[in-house]
Amino acid sequence: MRGQPTSQQALLRVYAAAVRAQIWPQPADDEQATARTISLMWQVARQSAQHPLIQQATAQATAGARSARQRAEQIFWWVKRHVRFTEDEEHAHALGLSPDTELIIWPADLLTMARPAGDCDDHATLVASMLMAAGITPEFVTIAADRERPDQYSHVYARARVDGETIAMDTSHGAHPGWEAPAQGKKKCGPQAAN
Repeated sequence: MRGQPTSQQALLRVYAAAVRAQIWPQPADDEQATARTISLMWQVARQSAQHPLIQQATAQATAGARSARQRAEQIFWWVKRHVRFTEDEEHAHALGLSPDTELIIWPADLLTMARPAGDCDDHATLVASMLMAAGITPEFVTIAADRERPDQYSHVYARARVDGETIAMDTSHGAHPGWEAPAQGKKKCGPQAAN
């Protein structure tokens, strides 16, 4: 949230569920803001991959899969069925926060909501944590998706690295595994953000 001096972990009530969310001020520079968000997403995804609820959801999602590709695709469909897309503004409004507040809802907390819902960074973080729990290397892709703002990142999604290929896992906007939102400007992808 702009104006707050430090990042903080908050215990929030959203849709009648206790939810941990990261809330922090966004730097004015788009590259810095995006780097900060991706860094936090990696931290949350890594920690969440070990959470029993994420492990359980991953086992449920990947049951019967015979290959890493099948596990990744089944994770995509599981998230599409269980988590709806919403903008951060919806959560911010419910919490009495500024509409431009950046939130990342921890994956286990997202899944315990009465009606699980999150924006693209929440979807991507959940997908990345489940991929890691399934033994698959994820990466994040950030793009400028708005034609009117080609120099500003506005969308993020996960990709699965499987058998030397990457599979887009855009559960917030994609119709199927492999679908990627068209970049209308700049694009950054890969595991380098994981370091």
